[in-house]
Amino acid sequence: MYDYTQYYTPFLHLQGLTIKRQTMSDLVRHSKKVLDTQKHRKRAPGGPVVKLGHFLTDTVNVLLDFSQYLLPSAIFFFKFLEWWYNEPRFQQSVEEAPTPPTAPSIAPDGLRIPENKLHCPICDKPRTNPAIAASGFAFCYPCIFRYVQDHKRCPITFIATDVDQIRKIYDSQI
Repeated sequence: MYDYTQYYTPFLHLQGLTIKRQTMSDLVRHSKKVLDTQKHRKRAPGGPVVKLGHFLTDTVNVLLDFSQYLLPSAIFFFKFLEWWYNEPRFQQSVEEAPTPPTAPSIAPDGLRIPENKLHCPICDKPRTNPAIAASGFAFCYPCIFRYVQDHKRCPITFIATDVDQIRKIYDSQI
């Protein structure tokens, strides 16, 4: 309040508390008072209930002194546990794999699939540079590229296909 009052805030004024800088003599006086209180407790008569009350009070004071470290540590620990047990590796997957789509039907006027699965249905020779059309059937890349470019469809199923839908197969056994 800019030195117009001895109180730092109106709330402290309501309580009648003033804030002052602590000097070394204040610290020494406080330390002596704490030591005297502890000595008085040890010498004071009282049963186990009184000693238990003093022990609990001291324990609470120590916990409150260290609460600035204990509380953030506890929060971190519980957040860590929350993360640890929410990891997907602990969750069992219940989803089943989707059923594969049904094979497209062969068109009545379409090409027949050769007896040897490694042959191209268009040229009936062993496939070179194998590629697959949108229908799922494999051909030689040059054969299917020319056919799709001319007819815009699969030669076996007559499913509409574009040149961009032809995919290369990277398998040495096909």
